[in-house]
Amino acid sequence: MDIEHEARIELIAHLGANFVCQEEVNLHFHGRQLKCDVLARPLATNFEKYIFAFEVKRPDCNWHHKKWARTIKQACHYVGASVLGRVEGIANPGDIVTASFVYPAPHIAPSERPFARSEIIREGFENAIAGMFHLALMFRCGAAGKTKWTNIEVYSLSMGPTEIWNDRFGFRPKAHDLLANGRSFGSSNRR
Repeated sequence: MDIEHEARIELIAHLGANFVCQEEVNLHFHGRQLKCDVLARPLATNFEKYIFAFEVKRPDCNWHHKKWARTIKQACHYVGASVLGRVEGIANPGDIVTASFVYPAPHIAPSERPFARSEIIREGFENAIAGMFHLALMFRCGAAGKTKWTNIEVYSLSMGPTEIWNDRFGFRPKAHDLLANGRSFGSSNRR
């Protein structure tokens, strides 16, 4: 029995108008074969070069930080993996996954302290899980799920605390930098 099937269908329905999606796609990474739950390519003109992989789970409030850590680690393995075989409208053999997302994941925003209660975060683990998603940002792994914009529920993709896309406004200004890993690290002081 595939308990994640319903969640994959739900994710594809929310991405459908803005992405080309395919369920259960085989990937290759350093001699290992992986299978991502959903592979997607944005339809937006400036973003069609990116390929996103999604790790779909069925979390509930009983999930502790170890389960979240395993799920995020699994999603991180998809980044940099190459697509095995042709996936119609999404990828050719050898195309590389640009970023990955965990779905559903809690909305984590630094402006919301304490973090909003969630049916998928165990009470007392909010900060630990937020920290995991902040760290995962360095590996181009993010969160996908519901957020609220002035009392309107939207589905969004975020990297750490930064939303890069939502189904109401599309891609956000910082999306290219986070997806292309174009951030500079360390000091800019030159001696």
